[in-house]
Amino acid sequence: MVFGDPITSDGVTIVPVARAGFAFGFVPGRGPTADEVIDGGGSGGGMEMRPLGFIEIRDGSAHYRPLPAGWTGVVLPLAGIAAGLLAPYALRAGRRLYRARRD
Repeated sequence: MVFGDPITSDGVTIVPVARAGFAFGFVPGRGPTADEVIDGGGSGGGMEMRPLGFIEIRDGSAHYRPLPAGWTGVVLPLAGIAAGLLAPYALRAGRRLYRARRD
């Protein structure tokens, strides 16, 4: 969880709340001996930050207010459906490329 700087106006204080995540990965190269690398390796990483809501402080009491799901509840399922529909075409194209390189 990540908390932003408090914002105060008209006796109400708002504290933004978000979620942050990090991921990293590495794959070493391979070779017939430990000293020789034939296949290349690789590495990568990523970060995501997503607003979750805010804490509202008013008259000495605090309440957490989540943000509405908005488009997240619509876009992610549609992206999954699109990926499922396009996967056979991507696999077919991958097989054709593999066969063309092999021959």
